[in-house]
Amino acid sequence: MRDRALFLLGVKTGFRVSELLALRVGDVSQHERIVDIITITVARRHMKRKSEGQTVVVHAEAQTALQVWITQLRRCGR
Repeated sequence: MRDRALFLLGVKTGFRVSELLALRVGDVSQHERIVDIITITVARRHMKRKSEGQTVVVHAEAQTALQVWITQLRRCGR
């Protein structure tokens, strides 16, 4: 379930692997609901502007996969 959720989120948003792995549950789920928009900020040490951000709309299929995965995590007590 985790792999499917991350794969769909990556394919549907265009996030890089490092951006996907930087996400936390609180970034995609608020008040027991999957968010519609995700903003990623990645620090870049070699750039003058120290961070780079990207905001994207989360595709419905990715939202569903995330909801299934997060529901399973909560059932297991994580």
